[in-house]
Amino acid sequence: MARLETAVLTASEIYARNHQAQSARVETLRARFAEATSGGRLDMVERHRKRGKLLVRERIDLLVDPGTAFLELSSLAAYGQYGGEVPGAGIVTGIGIVHGLPCMIIANDATVKGGSFYHETVQKHIRAQEIAAETRLPCLYLVDCGGAYLPEQDRVFPDARHFGNSFYRQANMSASGLPQISAVFGGCTAGGAYIPALSDEVIMVRGNARIHLGGPSIVKVAINEVADGETLGGAEMHSRVSGVSDHLAEDEYHALALMRDIVAELGQSRPMPPDAAPAPPAHDPSELLGIISADRKQPYDMREVLLRMIDAGEFREFKPGWGETLVCGTGRIHGYRVGILANNGALMSDSSLKGAQFVSMCDQRNIPLLFLHNIAGFMVGTVAPNFLFAWPMAELATMSADIATNVMQELRRQKGGEPERMETDLAQIEAQVRAQYGEQSDPYYATSRLWDDGLIEPGQTRDILGLCLAIVSSVPEKGRHTPVFRM
Repeated sequence: MARLETAVLTASEIYARNHQAQSARVETLRARFAEATSGGRLDMVERHRKRGKLLVRERIDLLVDPGTAFLELSSLAAYGQYGGEVPGAGIVTGIGIVHGLPCMIIANDATVKGGSFYHETVQKHIRAQEIAAETRLPCLYLVDCGGAYLPEQDRVFPDARHFGNSFYRQANMSASGLPQISAVFGGCTAGGAYIPALSDEVIMVRGNARIHLGGPSIVKVAINEVADGETLGGAEMHSRVSGVSDHLAEDEYHALALMRDIVAELGQSRPMPPDAAPAPPAHDPSELLGIISADRKQPYDMREVLLRMIDAGEFREFKPGWGETLVCGTGRIHGYRVGILANNGALMSDSSLKGAQFVSMCDQRNIPLLFLHNIAGFMVGTVAPNFLFAWPMAELATMSADIATNVMQELRRQKGGEPERMETDLAQIEAQVRAQYGEQSDPYYATSRLWDDGLIEPGQTRDILGLCLAIVSSVPEKGRHTPVFRM
């Protein structure tokens, strides 16, 4: 297979300028990750600890196999919204390995508004279930959820992709043979109660876990009956009276050990070996920071990106002399074969035809596809194949702020009117449009609203893609299954 050759001079002034600018963006990303995963709620963390409860990522660490990667999704969901009070949208989702089996983990963070569901929480939960269904992953729910955040009810409850959609998906995945297993760590009210109730197997932690549609205060108001939370929906009651719980755990460590045991007993395996020996890239992935132009209007060769992403720089390019604004070809990432489509300029008719032919060829040969989007005036939208990540230097919009400003100003000119009023309106339009596009084109605006599966550092892209390819390359065929009937 042919090897790509670099033309980048890492000692050049432009490389140094790019590296400095992009390094600053990466540091901003890291700081915002740190804020989302640990900052701003010390009082709630202390309260959580006093109840003998582990933090959400501590639970995940104990659940997954030691030394294995956890691919966290949408870490910055709800970023910049709700006054910064809902980091990560109050939920952690991602793919982890449990007894050698990749599983989708969906875990409420009760230190964030009691684990209540906001609009973005629901979307993050559903997106994780979508990925699980597409890639045939069992779902492990670490439930510590106060149900819907009531002031947000119109954005959480009634619509087709709101909270009820997650229950629909949960039932369908169970029916398709994808295990749905829940461990309950705290109070689960209303919608939060449905998650364990619809699971195939349920674990509850003695003393802290509760499942009820309405808590003691609601029961008192509704039917004037006084009942404490433990009697109404505690772990002991559900394990010995109602039968909602299948396993009574003494503490959280016991609950997570039981969940690991259940996964081990599923009898499912998912070999994910690459089809070739992995090889390091031809050049250090950290050099991407000096290759990606600091000025978004300044193009760069996507082959230089590939050299720092694919194994050994080996790339079999498809139609290299035709449709040159779209680079197409096959290579390997961590040993997994992949078909790559990378924008290298404006998408023309010939490059579009080239891309269509290449996609159909990869489909025929069952080769996963990797799209590297870098094109002006093109927005990938909210729907992608399997996984969609973005770099912190990305810009997502229907067009540039310059073009949008000119379009809106031209519409105003066509209306006519007094020259002085015209000039005032044109200046106001420019200020408003540039402010709007500046805010909404920012990658943090997009990731906050779950338009992607998370922002990632350029230098981490190869490893994250390797994890994703391991999943999509090992998707088993659907067999015949029946749902688990609990009631």
